[in-house]
Amino acid sequence: TTSAHDISQLKVPLYADPRRAAELSCHFKMDEQKLHSVKWYRDTNEIFRYNPTQQPSIRLFNISDVMVQGGECQPDYCVVRVMPPPISTRAAYTCEVSTEGPRFQIARKTKHMTVVAMPQADPVIIGAPKVLKPGEQVFLNCTSDFSLPPSDINWYIDEELQKVSTQQPLP
Repeated sequence: TTSAHDISQLKVPLYADPRRAAELSCHFKMDEQKLHSVKWYRDTNEIFRYNPTQQPSIRLFNISDVMVQGGECQPDYCVVRVMPPPISTRAAYTCEVSTEGPRFQIARKTKHMTVVAMPQADPVIIGAPKVLKPGEQVFLNCTSDFSLPPSDINWYIDEELQKVSTQQPLP
C-alpha cells in the first residue's frame, strides 16, 4: 500500500565522533494530510517526539547510550542533535512520521550510524634514552590519544616490526 505521506529524505551520518554532536534530519511530504507526530528512535528506544498540537510540542528522551541535545521541526522536516556514546557502537536511527486520525498512517525510514573517533594528537613515547647501545633493552611507554575503536600500537626498529613483551590498554 502507498501512503498519502512520505519521508522524502533521511540524513543520518554514516560515522559520528562521540566528542561532537551528530545532526539527524528527516524531510517529509504530507500531501494534504495533517501531521500528528514525528518520532525518532535509536534502535527500539524513542529519543525524540514532535507533536504540533501538544505543549510542549517537542519532547526529548535521553537513554543510557545517547544524549539528545535538542531539535527543531517545521511543517516538512525535523532536525535532531544527539551526542553519540563514547563507545564503539553501531545503531539504527529511525524517523517515524504519522498523520492525524482517523487513519493514523505511519511512514518510517531507518539508517545506521557507527561511532568512531580518530586520535586528535600524535602518540607520546616516554622513557626513550638519548643514546642506546646495540642489544641493550629499553622500557618505553607509548600513549595514544582517545580513539574508537582503541588504537593499535605497534613498535618498529628501522622499519622492522618488533614483538612487544607486555601491552596494557588503559581505560
